[in-house]
Amino acid sequence: MRETSVDAFHHIAWDGTLNKMQRKVYLYLLENGPMTGGELDDRLSKGQAKRGNYHKRLSELERMNAVRELKRRKCNITKRESIVWEATSGPFKKLPSRKSKVTQYRERMLSLADYLEFEHDKSGRTSKQIADFIRSDVKKIG
Repeated sequence: MRETSVDAFHHIAWDGTLNKMQRKVYLYLLENGPMTGGELDDRLSKGQAKRGNYHKRLSELERMNAVRELKRRKCNITKRESIVWEATSGPFKKLPSRKSKVTQYRERMLSLADYLEFEHDKSGRTSKQIADFIRSDVKKIG
């Protein structure tokens, strides 16, 4: 993974630009490279009874400048001509939110917890403890 990509992820994880599903799709593309929506759904839905709808986040992420169309090719899953998507390193555009302030706050705190857990993989136990504390506190909000 490129250093600019890591910096981009840290930025969006911290500022709450992407919601949880968007972050999952963006990070997966960032770590695994370009793929079609069908391939993305297939890989992220492993172990689930039915294929997910992760591909639906791609158009949102494109409007935010987080992903872009790379080319077209035959999808290995759907066997149809499909767009191949790749993660960008930004700058990201924040889409207007129609959510309440409490919901926005809750999502930002969960984004922070995800970021800290991501950092935990590299640094140590403290960030994991903070992430767990934030998640438990957010559950009290509703």
